[in-house]
Formats: sequence, C-alpha cells, structure tokens
Amino acid sequence: MAFINKILVPTDFSEPANNALRYARTLASMTSAEVKVLHVFNVPVVDPYMPGDTLEMLMQEVKAASDTKMEALLAEFAGISGECIHGFVIDDVIRYSEDWNADLIVMGTTGATGAKEVFFGSNASGVLAQSNIKVLSIPEAFTDHKKPSKICYASDFTGSEELQFQIFIDLAKAWDCSLHILHVVSDELVFTAEKAEAIYNRIAASSNFSNIHFEEISSNEVVGAIETYVQATGADILGMAIHRRNLLERLFTKSKTKTIANHAKIPLLAIKKS
Repeated sequence: MAFINKILVPTDFSEPANNALRYARTLASMTSAEVKVLHVFNVPVVDPYMPGDTLEMLMQEVKAASDTKMEALLAEFAGISGECIHGFVIDDVIRYSEDWNADLIVMGTTGATGAKEVFFGSNASGVLAQSNIKVLSIPEAFTDHKKPSKICYASDFTGSEELQFQIFIDLAKAWDCSLHILHVVSDELVFTAEKAEAIYNRIAASSNFSNIHFEEISSNEVVGAIETYVQATGADILGMAIHRRNLLERLFTKSKTKTIANHAKIPLLAIKKS
C-alpha cells in the first residue's frame, strides 16, 4: 500500500505555490501518487446593491482569468491535473481535499519573514488548523527538492501517541526515510503518567519498523532546541502534531527563541492530534 496516493496542492499561482508544487511532484514520484492543483477564487462584492447580472459578469471574468492561469500552469507542470472553483479558500480546500480523498495537502509559504502571517493570519493558517488531512508547508526559500531521507517528529508526548507515531512510521516507510523521534524536556508542566522514552519503546517495539530512533534533550528554549536538532541531524522534514496551543503555534509567534526567519528552512508536516 503506497499510503500517499493523492496529493492536493492549493495554489494562488504565486511562486511560493509553484515551489510547493515542485516538491509535491518529488514526493509523488516516490509512491506514484496523483497530484492535483486547486485554485479557489472569489469575487469581492464591495457594493451590496450590485445588480445580479453585473455580479455574474464579474464572476465569469474572474473564472476565465483563473482558468487561463490554470491552463498555463498545467502546461508548465506536465502530468498533473487542476481545477478552479468558486468559494472560500479555507472551507473549500478542506472540503475538496476530503471529497477527493486526498492523503496529503502541500502548501507554499511566502518566506521566513511572512511565516507568521501565512500560518496564523491567512487562508493557509485556517487550512492547517482545521484540516483532518496531513498538511505539508513548503518555505519559499526551500528549493532543494530532493527526495527526503530523514524525518524528525518533534513530540511533546502529551496524550496518546500511537496514532501520530503510526502516521509518521507509515510516511517513513512510504518514502524510505529514517524516522527520528525528538522530545524536548522543559520546565513546562506535562500531564502524563508515562515517561516519553517508555512511550516510545512501547510503540516502537510493535511498529515493525527498524529505522526509527529516539532522542530526548533538555532545554527551556523548546523551539530553539528543535531547530538546533534539525540542523545538526540534517532532517529533511520536520513533523509536529497540532492540539490547542502547542509547539507548532510557538514556531510562528513571539518566543524567547531567535527570529521566525530561522524556523522556516525545511518543510513542516502538521497532523491533527487526537
């Protein structure tokens, strides 16, 4: 089973979106996955009393312009399909990904300095926060589109980890990667009765996957510690699970760590935590 059979790439036809599409094709080649590009367009109505026929004319103009851009994109990226739909980006990307049975959503970001706005003040923010499907964000500056060989999953080990571990194990198998489980111990309160290493050992023992590793480090600069670890180990993808205000959100909000620019260097894979 390929595990990743369908990859959806939302686009606004920008270079960051095209950059994400290039990496999506690289990942797709590893499992013979289908790649589809989706553009969601809307017509801003500034006059609530605008006649219906005028609104319809504007709608057709926007759709025609979107279709033209999509045709050009598909001509440049042979072998993929695409569609333009009218709607609202967050709701309709999520709905479309579910209706199409996508296994992965790949989205581009506008660069390190805009990372906060992209993730926590924009359409991509809403998709990442609300999607039940895995979301892989690709920094605009990340152009080394080689096949990944090492995935780092940084976990806080709160709550059940079985499902999250299995998702990353399946990804590592599908992409023929090593999987590195990282736990950063800090002074923050963690409500779990079982130690992180014990949880890891229990799950790893039943995973039927040997290329998996565990490391635990201590630091109150959690985000900085993750960044240092990723750089030191040469990880190709950083994985994190979303649940309430967790490590992922800290990456793109003010913290005691370095500037946001230092955190948007490799693709970030976000999954929902049950």
